Amino acid sequence: MKSRLLAVTLVCCLLLALAGAAYAGFSDLNGHWAQKQVQAWADRGLVNGYPDGTFQPDKAVTRAEFVALVNRAMNKQNPEATADFKDVQTGDWFYREVAAAVKAGYVSGYEDKTFRPNQAITRQEAASIIDRLLQLDRGDEGALTKFKDAAQMGSWARGSLAAVVAKGLMGGYPDGTFGPTRSITRAEAVVVLDRATGGQETPPAGTVKVTGVKLDRNTLSLTVGSTVQLEATVSPDNATDKNVTWSTSDESIATVDDQGNVKGVAVGKATITVTTADGGFQDTCEVTVERRSGGGGGGGGGGGSTTVPVTGVSLDKTSLTMTVGDTAQLTAAVTPDNASNKSVTWSSDNTAVATVDAGGKVTAVAPGTATITVKTADGGKTASCVVTVQPASKWPVEVEKVQLSVLAGNTAVKVFIKSEYVSSVAAVTVNGQAMTKQTANPAEWRAVLAGTLTEDDLTVEVNKAATPTYPPEVDKVQLSVLANNTAVKVFIKADKVDQVESVSVNNQPATQQTANPAEWRVVLPGSLTEADLQVIVTLKQAPPPPVEPGQLIDMTKSNISYSKTFGTNAYIYILPGKDVTSVKVAGVDASYVSSKNMWAATIDAKAGDVIEVVASGPAGSETKQFTVVDIGV
Repeated sequence: MKSRLLAVTLVCCLLLALAGAAYAGFSDLNGHWAQKQVQAWADRGLVNGYPDGTFQPDKAVTRAEFVALVNRAMNKQNPEATADFKDVQTGDWFYREVAAAVKAGYVSGYEDKTFRPNQAITRQEAASIIDRLLQLDRGDEGALTKFKDAAQMGSWARGSLAAVVAKGLMGGYPDGTFGPTRSITRAEAVVVLDRATGGQETPPAGTVKVTGVKLDRNTLSLTVGSTVQLEATVSPDNATDKNVTWSTSDESIATVDDQGNVKGVAVGKATITVTTADGGFQDTCEVTVERRSGGGGGGGGGGGSTTVPVTGVSLDKTSLTMTVGDTAQLTAAVTPDNASNKSVTWSSDNTAVATVDAGGKVTAVAPGTATITVKTADGGKTASCVVTVQPASKWPVEVEKVQLSVLAGNTAVKVFIKSEYVSSVAAVTVNGQAMTKQTANPAEWRAVLAGTLTEDDLTVEVNKAATPTYPPEVDKVQLSVLANNTAVKVFIKADKVDQVESVSVNNQPATQQTANPAEWRVVLPGSLTEADLQVIVTLKQAPPPPVEPGQLIDMTKSNISYSKTFGTNAYIYILPGKDVTSVKVAGVDASYVSSKNMWAATIDAKAGDVIEVVASGPAGSETKQFTVVDIGV
C-alpha cells in the first residue's frame, strides 16, 4: 500500500483560528486549569473552538498545528518562505506555516524528506522547539530525576527539558511524571506558548507577572478528621495577581478549601494541587491520611482534630561552595513526618553574598561567606548551612582551562573544552580570532595572537552546534574520535529494534551489533561532531493484510464535506482487513493515510453534488455514491 501522509486536514479538527472571531466562551472549559489562558488566546484570535461550542482542551496537537501556533504567537510568519517536503504541498492549509517555521530555523523535516504534519507532537519535541526559539540557559539535567518517568526522556531532548523546566515553562503531572512521549494537548500547547511569550497580552504598566508557585511542603501525613493548612508562596513577592485555586485528586480521601486547609476524610492517599490565576503555574502535595489512634471508633468518639508538634528540622547540606551567579537548592526536613504544621521560613545573614527564596533556592551574589537558616513556624526550630561563594570563572562554562605561552612577541593560546561538551562545540574564538581544533585531541583549540598577553587580555567565546534532530526511532548517538576518524554508535529505542531494517550515517551503512541488536556502528573519516551527522533509519516493510473478497469501503465513517474555507474534501475509510491499492474520487486519485486506513482527496464540487467513489484492490473494485455535505465553516 501507499504510505504517504494525508495532505488535507478536516477544518473542524484545526486547533487554530484561521479566520473569524473567537467564541465568547467554551462550554468544556469551565473550571479547567487552562481556562484563563485559552480564553485570552481565543479573544486575540490565536485559537478557536469547534462548531458545537467546545474547545476540546485535552485533544492532541499535530506538528503542523503546533508550528502554526508558534508562528502566530511569536510573529514568525513569512509569506515568502517555501517548503520542500514530500508530504507538504502548496495547496495544504499548513504549507505556509511549515515553510515559515523551517525558514525561521526552529524545525526541520525528517531524513526521508517528509515533515509528518499530521503526526501528534510530543511534549519533549515541543520543549525542544521552545528551547531553540528562546535560546534558554542550560538547566540542570540532574533535576529531571525528580520525574518518575525521567528514563523515558530522549537523550537528544534532556537539555531542552531541563531548560524549560528550570524556566517554569513546563512542569510535570500530579502523579510525579513528566510525560515526555505523551502528545501535548491543545490546552498545554496554549499555556506553554503563553508562558514562553510572557503572558497572553501586554500587561498594564506596573503589572508584575507571576513566575511560579511553591508549597511549604510537598508531602503531608495527617489523621482522619484532622486539618492542616498548606501555604503557597507565589513568585515573585511583588507579583500583581497572587490569587491561587486549590484542588484535590480524591475528595473521598482528603478535601481542601480555598484557604489551603486540608482535611483528612478517610485512610488513603490524595494529591493536593495549587494553581496560580496568573500563568497557571502549579505545585503539588502528596497527602497520606492515616487512621486516628486511640479513642477508636464509631459514634464520633474522641471528636476534633489531632495536632502533632514539630520536634526539629534539618537541612540536606550543612556547607555549600558556589560560584558567583550559580544557584543551589537546599531541602529542609521537618520532624516528625506527621507534624501538623511543617511550614518554614528561610533567611540569609549576608544577602550581599548569597540570597535565599521562600522555597530554599540559594543564589550566589558575590565572593564571601553567608549562613542560610531555615526556621520552623511551629516551635521555632532552626538549621543552618554555611555558603562559601567563589569568584566566577572568566571563561565560558564549556571551557576547562586556558594555557598561554609567549614566544618572539606573540602569544600562543590553547583552550581546552570540558569532555562533556567536546562533541557539541562547533567553533571557538579568542579576541575575535577563530581558533583551530586539534585533530589528535578534539578537546584542544589553538590560536596565535600578536603581542605579549595575559589571561586578563583574553576574551574566549564558544559557539555550540545546533541541537541535532534524529529520526524518532533513535534513542541516542555516541561519538569517539581517534586518529582523525570518528566512530559513531547509533542506539535504537527498545520498542523499535525489531522494526529497523538498516541504519546509515552520512550515507555510510552502519553495522548492527550481534551482542546488542539496538546498537549500530560505523566509522567515518575526519573529526566530526553530532552537528555533522545525518542519520537515516529504514524500517522493515509490514506484510500486507490478507485479501478477503467482498465490500471494501466503510460507509459508516467515510464522508465528503464542503467547507467555505477549504473547499470540498473526501475522507474514504477502508474496512479492516481489506487490501485497497487505489481510490478515485470523481476521477481524482486519493492519497493514502496508513495510520487511519483512510484515503483523502480534494475535489471540485459543491454541497449537494453526488460523487462517485471507486476503491480498487487485489480482490476487485467497489463503487459507491456520496452526497457532498456542507459543514459551513
